[in-house]
Amino acid sequence: MIEVLEDLPLPRTRRARFALVPFLVLGLALAAGIALGGCASGGMLSTSSTSLTRPTSPPPSPATTAAVTTTTVRPSTTVAPISGPGSTTTVVKVTSTTKPKGATSTTVASGGKMSSSTTNAGTSTTTAEKQAAAYAFSIKPIDDALKAQMLASGSWKPGDPVSLSQLALIQVSFWGFDNKAHSGSLVVSSAWAAKLCTVFQKLYDARFPIHHMNLVDAYGGDDERSMAADNTSAYNGRYVNGTSAWSMHAYGLAVDINTVENPWVDGTDVSPAAGQSYADRSLEVPGMIHAGDVVVRAFASIGWKWGGSWNGGKDYQHFSSNGK
Repeated sequence: MIEVLEDLPLPRTRRARFALVPFLVLGLALAAGIALGGCASGGMLSTSSTSLTRPTSPPPSPATTAAVTTTTVRPSTTVAPISGPGSTTTVVKVTSTTKPKGATSTTVASGGKMSSSTTNAGTSTTTAEKQAAAYAFSIKPIDDALKAQMLASGSWKPGDPVSLSQLALIQVSFWGFDNKAHSGSLVVSSAWAAKLCTVFQKLYDARFPIHHMNLVDAYGGDDERSMAADNTSAYNGRYVNGTSAWSMHAYGLAVDINTVENPWVDGTDVSPAAGQSYADRSLEVPGMIHAGDVVVRAFASIGWKWGGSWNGGKDYQHFSSNGK
């Protein structure tokens, strides 16, 4: 612009020359503005209509666009509190990807003690089972205190078919319906005491549940009361119901197991009455005895027979040395 103005013929008078000064100032300002605008647009100045853009980085080549994926696998953890009044026990179950499929680890914290176990798929181990005491039993003769108790209840009396010296007190572990280990007592024939202890060990190991195992003396020597209480018992110096023949119980050679779940059934007659709900033997209920099950096999291992296989009326609770 300056070069163009310099080529213009200037007026010859001073006043005319001073009149050109504003035009010169305006031209210089315009030139400065254009220069500054060019710097702001990235240092490039053009009077053409083509738009200017800042160069961008070239797209990455295929060789540099391969995806890299990092995956962090954490075990899944479930925390479940054990419910119950005053309970402070928590079970933390962790399923780990480093174990075989279906394997789990369980850690139990209770009262400051820790225990853990690994269970493979298809198996089940409860905390109660792992914490249960080993099976225990004892065999003792009838002492004076027990003799007095049996005389008081009438479960034994002079004239019964066996003497007290032919009987023994056995105390055995049994698994309860509460999923805990208990200790029970039975008076049995001393000749069979040791073998009967092995029978109850099989039931305990199989976790076959038993409700109660008290001497019949706790029920006044009354067999009906003992059965109504779902009590497992053995010796009782009594006759077979409705006869004058001695029961095998009077010899210490019979045991009744879970009398409510395994009642005596003859047609519509059921004893005890509380066992009516279990007269249908197709039911599969804890504590019930069925042909060929662990209870029948355990007694069969010592040669004892089951009343559930009798013809006519069946005594599903009853096992005896001679099958009567």
